[in-house]
Amino acid sequence: MCKGLNLSIFRHMNNNSKILKNKKGIILVITVSVITILLATTLQVNKEIRSKIEDGASYQDEVVLRNIALSGLEFAKAILTEDANNKETNRVDSLVEKWSNALSYTSCLKFKQGRLTTLTISDESGKIQANALIDKPFGKQFNIKQRALWLKFLKVVLPQKKEKEAINVTEKEIINSIKDWLDANDGDMTTGEEGAEKSYYSGNGLSYFGINSPFAHIDELKKVKGMNKVTAYLGNIEDVITVYGAKKNGNNIYYDGRINLNTAPPLVLKTLMSTRKDAKEDEEKNKCVSGMLSFRQDKENLKSLNYTNWYRQCKGCYSVSLDTSYAKTISDYFKVVSSAELKGRTLSITAILYRKKNKKNNKWDTKLLYLKEK
Repeated sequence: MCKGLNLSIFRHMNNNSKILKNKKGIILVITVSVITILLATTLQVNKEIRSKIEDGASYQDEVVLRNIALSGLEFAKAILTEDANNKETNRVDSLVEKWSNALSYTSCLKFKQGRLTTLTISDESGKIQANALIDKPFGKQFNIKQRALWLKFLKVVLPQKKEKEAINVTEKEIINSIKDWLDANDGDMTTGEEGAEKSYYSGNGLSYFGINSPFAHIDELKKVKGMNKVTAYLGNIEDVITVYGAKKNGNNIYYDGRINLNTAPPLVLKTLMSTRKDAKEDEEKNKCVSGMLSFRQDKENLKSLNYTNWYRQCKGCYSVSLDTSYAKTISDYFKVVSSAELKGRTLSITAILYRKKNKKNNKWDTKLLYLKEK
């Protein structure tokens, strides 16, 4: 029936059909590929958007946390200022005052989100002043009384007798090295054979700034030759030693090195004590420290805390003497730790405050000297 027909046209049509099918397959592959790329791009964009939203929320939470912690700091400044301005006659600072239990007074601070979890105010004036070891800032001579105090302090902290050989450092070596960090205008001369000037640190691959000047931060004191041994036995040296305490007399800056007996930690109180030669030194000192801690926490004894010889009234101190020339009962420098919590996240700030009388209005102000966030 089909005899004589030109069948090549059908073959050509069949070939075109195959080409068309191949083109449809290619288009399908391209379409799927494009959809896949678009889907991947969309998912990535969504991921980035979500990440930015989460980052934004995280940033907002951080702002809230910081503001809460800073509110705590401002409250601390206010409570310290109020404390000083409310004292009409004798100004005494002790651990029975409002500032020493600041968190319990913060119920007036209201936050829509988050909460203030920590607010502590501790007295820097109850600690040993590292910068008082020399006669004046940038001076080159020992403050003899402060050198004696450091010697007593290190003998309390560091092991003695047989154990002393294991630490491979002497009290004199540490004291001389601290002086060498502080002193100036001495041609970088080492104090004795045990001291340490810039050459010692550079020779050990250490490049420290601030040498031959007062300590600006407690971390600088930790870098002094031999102080690593003190830290090893003592732990947090900032609990008993401070780099603050500067006072001004006209144009002159000085450190008096005096310690507030009303707030000094037990180790510092023990350092200030002397005993009879026939007394069991450690035992007698520990009894006296215990008695002093109890006495100064009793509000009934607040009037007695105006005087540096109040320790004589304490149980267990009958055989102990304390050099009150090192002592005082007022404070000017304070450390504040303020912490906030929100949605399981926390933020804490540490600050140093300085309380000073304003000569213009004869009122006390509290200034911020140092702030660190973590």
